[in-house]
Amino acid sequence: MKESKARVWPFTYPIKILIFIIIHLLHFSFTKDGFDNVCPEMMVKERNFSGFDLIKIIKLEGSAVTFSGIRKVKGSNNMHIAYRLHPKKIQLRLPMSSLFPLGLPREFSLIATFRKRNFRKKPWHLLRMEGLGGDTQFGITVKSKKNQLEVYIVDNQRELQTVRFQDININDKKWHKIAISVFKDSVKLMIDCRKMSSFPISHPALIDAKGELIIAKYVNEKKGVPIELQWMVINCDASWPELVKCDELITSNRIREPQGAENENVCAMCSLSLYIYIHTTSTVS
Repeated sequence: MKESKARVWPFTYPIKILIFIIIHLLHFSFTKDGFDNVCPEMMVKERNFSGFDLIKIIKLEGSAVTFSGIRKVKGSNNMHIAYRLHPKKIQLRLPMSSLFPLGLPREFSLIATFRKRNFRKKPWHLLRMEGLGGDTQFGITVKSKKNQLEVYIVDNQRELQTVRFQDININDKKWHKIAISVFKDSVKLMIDCRKMSSFPISHPALIDAKGELIIAKYVNEKKGVPIELQWMVINCDASWPELVKCDELITSNRIREPQGAENENVCAMCSLSLYIYIHTTSTVS
């Protein structure tokens, strides 16, 4: 008696192929450089974008500004509010897992509007993203004594690479807007809507969310930097700074600028609620 063999019907092959395609498409959507599922869609001033507003929680959560060490103040003009950080009373450390649960893509941009309130020339971190072991994944350091701004970012081999921009003077107690664009092969800096320069880099690595984000801290010191922070945004579009304007800086800096000085224009907005915790005794290396 012959054994009967199970028959595979022809229509099952297309179904298997379809399942295979769906699985790989889902995997691709989570791992491709665009990181569709990492960066939430936002709308600010009738503009769509993908990114994170790092101080929205301070603006929306009234309790966040009642701590001694953070105070609401007038921003770069009457239309804007800023947050004054008292360096001896507060440090800002944010768990990145609460900000960017799936990390950040290889390409992104960061825009910050702030005013440093003293002339001290000690190097300081405007922003620093640390890994789980405290190593830098991405950071922006201002070195006023040398008129330099340094950008750090890890490459695919997890080696830290440094880009150094020269002739940068933002230690003048004026309002400034810094925009950093990280592309797959270069880093570009804009200050107050003026392009400063661009430098090549090796292919950057993905930034994971296992560490912490630190804002406004002196290098190798426990205390923070006395700044007024008006805006700090991470956008998952590296070319976003090309579209922003600097209108809010013109009024604030006009009185101290020479006649005929040109202001090209700035202001970019993004939004996302995030978890922030504030403590006064933690040390940040």
